[in-house]
Amino acid sequence: MMDWIFGRYSAISYSLLIALTAGGLFLIGAASVAGLVISLIFFGIFLFGVYELQQKGSGIRANFPILAQARFFFESFRPELRQYFWEDDDDEVPYSRNQRDMVYQRARGELAARPLGTIKDVYEEDYDWLNHSLRPIDVHQPDFLTTVGIGEAAYDISLLNISGTSFGALSPPAIQALNTGASLGRFAHNTGEGSLSKYHQAGGGDLIWQISTGYFGCRDEKGNFDPELFKSKASLPQVKMIEIKLSQGAKPGHPTCDSRASRDPSVSLFPRTRRNAQRAALYGH
Repeated sequence: MMDWIFGRYSAISYSLLIALTAGGLFLIGAASVAGLVISLIFFGIFLFGVYELQQKGSGIRANFPILAQARFFFESFRPELRQYFWEDDDDEVPYSRNQRDMVYQRARGELAARPLGTIKDVYEEDYDWLNHSLRPIDVHQPDFLTTVGIGEAAYDISLLNISGTSFGALSPPAIQALNTGASLGRFAHNTGEGSLSKYHQAGGGDLIWQISTGYFGCRDEKGNFDPELFKSKASLPQVKMIEIKLSQGAKPGHPTCDSRASRDPSVSLFPRTRRNAQRAALYGH
């Protein structure tokens, strides 16, 4: 009952009360036509509130009929308020005002130079910076590679590489473009858990083959690990390293099941990938 008087439904109650009061005053002659107009307006608000209460499309609107519209109203111009009143010059969301202004000025052919100095607090905790060295180190390895492993299987890997993004999450041209970039830049391309496709190999770049609990790329038709298939792919010259992913996706420990109809048909081009069997991510392997 308190929700209808002081709580989330109070807007419905008070709009009906105002509508009845204004309408009653008009009927007894104590109010002019303005009273009738007010009555009709608030009765319309009351009907709108009843509709909001009954609709199933939005939980916020159902729980806070009429009042929720105030939230949506303020949210509609929140970006403008932040941009003109509350955003600092160096807030990056994702680009700061200084960066945007520089782009705009250069696009208009105007001088976009900035004065030497900074508006950042260089004495705050965890402030990072680079210092010039009076005695620079002679770098013999310009590619910044580091050796992983020993013996014939050792691999000189770049410190910066392409992280895992599964085939299926990115399109074939995107996968091929990333691998081509890895080849040109002499760094490695992580395949992600969605199997090792021909598009990963098309660019000629080094590959880090990621194998997850779904065994995509090295599973048999029943979803079990296939040692021979694993051996054949692991022996490819492009596969420099193998990464074992211990947790399945973003929900470790929670089994999932994907319907055949929900997956992209192009994934079925590659044997023993996600589409070939009803996928069940197991708790452990």
